[in-house]
Amino acid sequence: MPYSEHPEHIAYQNSLREIFKRIEPRPKNIIEFGTGEEGLSSTIFLEDKEVVRVVSIDIEDYSKLINDDRWLFIQQDTKKIVLPTNNLQKESFDLVYIDASHELAQTIYELRMADFLLSNNGLILLDDLIPSSPDSRQTASGGSAVPVEVFEAVIFFLRGSVANGNNYWFAFDPRNHGWGFLKKAPLLDLQTWS
Repeated sequence: MPYSEHPEHIAYQNSLREIFKRIEPRPKNIIEFGTGEEGLSSTIFLEDKEVVRVVSIDIEDYSKLINDDRWLFIQQDTKKIVLPTNNLQKESFDLVYIDASHELAQTIYELRMADFLLSNNGLILLDDLIPSSPDSRQTASGGSAVPVEVFEAVIFFLRGSVANGNNYWFAFDPRNHGWGFLKKAPLLDLQTWS
């Protein structure tokens, strides 16, 4: 069976497609950390004709993967992004999608970058928050990446962002491998219970 027809990849794309259609306001400018050799998420984002641009960053060279003028690929380690550049300006993205190494330190760094790049009404979307089994990918130190590190990174990020006055709300969807949603919100809204 060809890789693009793998049942898990089809389930992932269907889940992401459903989530992406529900995001309001509709994202026009999207950045993703982690492209993958199939470009599954970029493909979903580019299905929406209202999307103006998708910037995809990965350590591997996937520059020839997608032929769409709205897609820009940057080959760079997401641990070492140099900001700002012409394509990565402060508060310039409506959606930041994080699905790269899944290592704790790198995901925290990516969340901090997302905070810088995210527009005031934007959304950070993360994948692989369910700690079900070790991932088949290798970490920089040679071990397996475990999704629980993504969840831990979100908790560390949330603690730090509140301390710095940047308040986010966090939501979780257990479908696929666990989706995480972070959105800027005033602290008062987070403390109001009805």
